[in-house]
Amino acid sequence: MACELRDKAVALFKATFDEKPSIFAYAPGRVNFIGEHTDYCDGFVCPLAIHLGTAVVGRAVPGTKCRVVSANMEGVAEFVGDTSLTRDDSGSWINYVSGVVYEFISRFDKKEVGFDMAIVSDVPLGGGLSSSASLEVAVSVFLEQLLKVEMTPEDRALLCQEAEHNFAHMPCGIMDQFISSCGQKGSLLLIDCRSNKGELVPMNDPTVSIIVCNSNNKHQLTGSEYPDRVKQCKDAVAILQTKYPEVKALRDATIEQVESLMEEIGRAHV
Repeated sequence: MACELRDKAVALFKATFDEKPSIFAYAPGRVNFIGEHTDYCDGFVCPLAIHLGTAVVGRAVPGTKCRVVSANMEGVAEFVGDTSLTRDDSGSWINYVSGVVYEFISRFDKKEVGFDMAIVSDVPLGGGLSSSASLEVAVSVFLEQLLKVEMTPEDRALLCQEAEHNFAHMPCGIMDQFISSCGQKGSLLLIDCRSNKGELVPMNDPTVSIIVCNSNNKHQLTGSEYPDRVKQCKDAVAILQTKYPEVKALRDATIEQVESLMEEIGRAHV
């Protein structure tokens, strides 16, 4: 599948920029096996990478102009690849690309970067398969080659998460970027979202299959109730800390602590 996407991305690049790309990067989407809304609570999640993903091809160009074309979007998006780079306040999809570029410029003391890029993805947009994280990680792998930067898969995931926080304004946990960057074929990935460490869990029993169904019910994190859930969990921690200061995240709270505090709150409102 990656090779097919690469070929489509190369064709799109040639048609758009009338040149041949010199860099190829790929990152998969994901399905979460268990652990919902627990990654931003310092909890545990266990996702797996899937056969659908995002291919990015491109080449360096002189100067600071970054031009990006996507098979899923109309036209060519442009931004300046230097320290003046800011997010597109219209909420454009290009923030997922420029946000990663900004992190590279900021973290690795790269004063400027210029490139042409083509993107092709078969991860359904709004399908709950982390198309945005797949794009971010693929762009990061592309920039690592372009700028000759070496990163661990874990550091790459954290960089992409920061890019989504700052440019897409989505307070996501680490799960999506982590599995896209660190996942391996034939295994689930058990992630401790406090230590940001992953443990591969073999999933190679031929008698077991995971079936993923497309409900065709599109969703998007931006503009959804997702940020509300993040805030509610943080508010819950703040309430718990009034009695249990050792609770740093919902991961730390016990059922007994929650029930005891609920009883106190209930009595206070009687």
